[in-house]
Amino acid sequence: MSFGLKITNDDGYVTLADTHSYLRYEETLTSSNATYMFGNRYYWSTTYSGASFPLVFIYSNGYWASIIDTFRNVSGTWQIHVWTANGQSTNTLNNVEAYVFTSGAEYSAADPAYGLRINDSSGNRVYNSDFDLPRIKGFSTIPAINPACPACTSNGTSAYDQTSTTHGISGLTKPAATFYANGYAARNCTGGFGYWRVGYQITSTQILGGWVYGGLVSGFTTSPSPNYLAPASYPAGIIDGNDY
Repeated sequence: MSFGLKITNDDGYVTLADTHSYLRYEETLTSSNATYMFGNRYYWSTTYSGASFPLVFIYSNGYWASIIDTFRNVSGTWQIHVWTANGQSTNTLNNVEAYVFTSGAEYSAADPAYGLRINDSSGNRVYNSDFDLPRIKGFSTIPAINPACPACTSNGTSAYDQTSTTHGISGLTKPAATFYANGYAARNCTGGFGYWRVGYQITSTQILGGWVYGGLVSGFTTSPSPNYLAPASYPAGIIDGNDY
């Protein structure tokens, strides 16, 4: 860079620069933000009304939960739709939390009387010392589960064909990661077709993934049967919700 600000730490990593845009903590989503839809699905409503997609970390608290859709309301706020284990929507929304991070460019509050503000070359704010930045405790891989479609008998409240990975981060009170339902499966069963989506959860030591049952739709079949989109693994940062 010829002009501007660049701050590096002892390891040579850039910690602040006017060429970067920084995420900031926006809000925590709990049961008070949640709306029940049906046995496997609910959504959180944010107070955030910026134009950029929010980044959401989920604290599982022992429940299967992954983001299936993200919508922006007419009012500008966002709906974060969550897929849960079979019949567990109410229990899940009452026990999990999510932590929302948004672009610093969306920050609209008044600047602090003291501190540091960084603008990019176009005059857009990219950092403010009032920002509560993501405190990443470490990185791991969200595991890919068995791509094959579960059997029709895999219709309980557990997750099927589970796989796991050890994240190796200690001392977490409320471990949270970015979980997305990035795969689906369906097959013809007696009375209709059964369908599954990918569910995840994080514990103090592991990240787990599996197929979670969505129900049986009578009067319909799927072709081909089974029909599925194989989920893929992806890297993710891990935070502690207790920091926010």
